[in-house]
Amino acid sequence: MLNYFMGTLSHNTVVAQGFSQMLKGGRFIWYYWTQKKLAQWSEDDECFIFQGEIEAFRYLGKDATHKRVVKIFKAKPVWTIRDVVSGLDGYSKNQIWHPASTNLHFSSTSSPNRFKSYNSDYYGELTEEESISFEFDASISTTLIYSP
Repeated sequence: MLNYFMGTLSHNTVVAQGFSQMLKGGRFIWYYWTQKKLAQWSEDDECFIFQGEIEAFRYLGKDATHKRVVKIFKAKPVWTIRDVVSGLDGYSKNQIWHPASTNLHFSSTSSPNRFKSYNSDYYGELTEEESISFEFDASISTTLIYSP
């Protein structure tokens, strides 16, 4: 359980073959810290766009990177997310989502896999939940649609 909350799997991001983006050491120690390469916002007529890239999973591949582009549409409750992982050929990747609402619907270039996950809003309180992952090789695009 501790590895779940301390690792990448408990976040809305990408894991490589179950491995976290950084290597866990003893107690509160982490090795191969992620490093920002790019983080920027832009806007067009239809949406707000975030582009980010980090050096991650470097203990699995010295040139490994994770790039994410998020488009937040202005006129409708829709987000599109594109993830690209480079430098980790031979590793399966999973895009992880922990939806806080049953009104959030996913559409992706991959089939969904549901798995047991956990949430802890307060210290000492734990709830079991269901999360979603999408397996991919090098890149994936997913659309999130909120429908009340």
